[in-house]
Amino acid sequence: MKLAVALLVLVPVACATGNPPAAGGLGGPVTVEVRNHNWLDVHAYVVGAGQRFSLGLVTSNDEQRFTVPSTALSSSRSLVFIALPVGSRLGYVSDEVYVEPGDAVLWTIQNNLALSTVSIR
Repeated sequence: MKLAVALLVLVPVACATGNPPAAGGLGGPVTVEVRNHNWLDVHAYVVGAGQRFSLGLVTSNDEQRFTVPSTALSSSRSLVFIALPVGSRLGYVSDEVYVEPGDAVLWTIQNNLALSTVSIR
């Protein structure tokens, strides 16, 4: 009985001591770390809210960190990532990825584009 009372008192206190939300949103912006293992430089894009947004250029065998524009985050929080290597007719289009404010996305672009991955960290 004492254990149950202690849990009722401690659980709300433990939950209330978390860090406050980041400015600009409940959990902050969604960030994307792009690791380009492709031999070519790659233009990175994100599609959200029915629009394509340029994240930027990631040079061959380099990595870049980008912030997803807030206008790309619709109520569904669904994003698609597109990589277009410079000088190639091939490209990569990810499956839909669902994100929450404050998520960090790791996008690894492989030399064989079909082996590229997108994951939430």
